[in-house]
Amino acid sequence: MRFWLSILTALLVLPAYAYGEQINVNRSWSSFSLYSQMVEDGIDPKEKLGDQWRGVVLLQYDHVDTPLIVIDSGRSSRQSDIVDDFQRLRVSVGHFLSERWFLGVSTSIDRVVGRPYSPDGSNTLIDTLDFDDPEILLGDSTLIAKYRFAGEDNTWNWTLIPYVVAPTGDEEHYNTDASFSGGLQVAFTKYIGSKRKLRAHGNLGYGYFPESRFNSDDTAFENEVSTKGRITGGAGLTWLFSSWGGVYAEFMGLAGLPFEKDQNPIEVTTGIKLDIGKRTSFFGGVGIEGVQSARSHDNRYIGAVKFAFNEEEKKPAVAPTPTAKRIVKKVVPISKPIVKVEKVDIAKKLSLFSRVNFESGKAVIKPESKQNLSAAADLINKHKDRIENITIEGHTDSAGDASFNKYLSQRRAEAVKGFLMARGVDATKLSAVGYGEEQLLVQEKTAEDRRKNRRVDFVVKEFGISSGEGN
Repeated sequence: MRFWLSILTALLVLPAYAYGEQINVNRSWSSFSLYSQMVEDGIDPKEKLGDQWRGVVLLQYDHVDTPLIVIDSGRSSRQSDIVDDFQRLRVSVGHFLSERWFLGVSTSIDRVVGRPYSPDGSNTLIDTLDFDDPEILLGDSTLIAKYRFAGEDNTWNWTLIPYVVAPTGDEEHYNTDASFSGGLQVAFTKYIGSKRKLRAHGNLGYGYFPESRFNSDDTAFENEVSTKGRITGGAGLTWLFSSWGGVYAEFMGLAGLPFEKDQNPIEVTTGIKLDIGKRTSFFGGVGIEGVQSARSHDNRYIGAVKFAFNEEEKKPAVAPTPTAKRIVKKVVPISKPIVKVEKVDIAKKLSLFSRVNFESGKAVIKPESKQNLSAAADLINKHKDRIENITIEGHTDSAGDASFNKYLSQRRAEAVKGFLMARGVDATKLSAVGYGEEQLLVQEKTAEDRRKNRRVDFVVKEFGISSGEGN
């Protein structure tokens, strides 16, 4: 934990060490994830986007002050601003094609405010970007795919992210890369700790943009700054300290190749994440790159809303219907109606959904068991006011090494706990423990006996009531 807190601290102080000048090449970033703001991350199969919801719509507003400036030959002081103000409204839509594949498309509407300036101190002004008044323009459009190629069950989740950019922006107004371009990134997501409160994510990649450069007028710059080849990357931490959201810190890096001094390769943002209901997340934050007058830019302000849609259908398991019998009731006249309210036996109900199948030797829940666990989560959430705590007990059969069986049963119990938390069950009401082969139900003589011993038990403790067990 100390290591990750050190990383979080570093993310907050990195802006003081940004070393580029003149041009902010980190014009606009966004992530399809419901847990990160600007840094695209890896696919985690236990997160609600991908497991509970299949699609997402993103609206992000991005405001950058003075992303393009003029400095003196010694790169020590700012002489003028070329772009005063850059605003972008990004619209993105994405959808999961399967548990491992995600496809998204994004475009933007941009407002760019320029300022004519005098490069030599004379009264002759040059309008470098060839406009005087603020203009509203269509930005470039991006097609992105994500493929999770490694990672299961609270491990590092690794994802390949290929992307293609179409030059739908305006070449004269600082909001396009001027040609069809593309690249490839490798991204990761990792939850730190069993409670899944601290989330690390990041990516690293390379892109090729054959017509991308900053030099629209030979008299405007001392040197052309090319960003045809780009090393891109970023990383962040999100601390989900409450059921309604948390805080995040991210840094983004983009360096044009061959590297020139007249660019700002690193930027840091920090902000808050708020969850409204099960499917909507709001993000708000600020970004810092240049901290000296000779560096662009001054500030960045970001706000976004992400809305998940297309809930994956979860059909809860239904208990077997008892054989119908004909019942003849004797009618007895009564003076007042009698209403009988039957109290639900939570432990007994949970026992109907506690059969959980895992992949052999792993703590990966099989798809056919997710319906039962979804029904269990619904039952727990419905009666949460009665429940003080539920202990999820993992058990194995006696085949194999006893120490490994205990380790595997612990991981499987934690996998069930993580699944229930992803369905909205309060983490403070759940605990997980693995017993391995220490508590066999039956003596093992057949394969069916071993199957009975491989189980997950829910031990329910209600307020003011002793524990009840469902298995």
